[in-house]
Amino acid sequence: MTSFSVSDELDLGQNHMISPDGYNIGRDDFIKKATSEPKQFLLDEFTTSVIMIDGLLSVGAEGVNHGKIWREIQSRTHHIYSSVLTIK
Repeated sequence: MTSFSVSDELDLGQNHMISPDGYNIGRDDFIKKATSEPKQFLLDEFTTSVIMIDGLLSVGAEGVNHGKIWREIQSRTHHIYSSVLTIK
């Protein structure tokens, strides 16, 4: 299993700081792209599904990277599952 977080960031002129609500925006954008349609890698096609789980993380900025600069999280964790549809 791999864990990671994604964020929406401001442009270079603002030193790529995380945008307001950037962790939530980045998470939602990643999930939308990952689950929008089957993906291909080399000759394999994959489908992705997601389960949302609330409460694994605390709501707010405590313990969050950049948390003191208005970076709160919603406490929503997404578990992503990928399956091979075809092998050619």
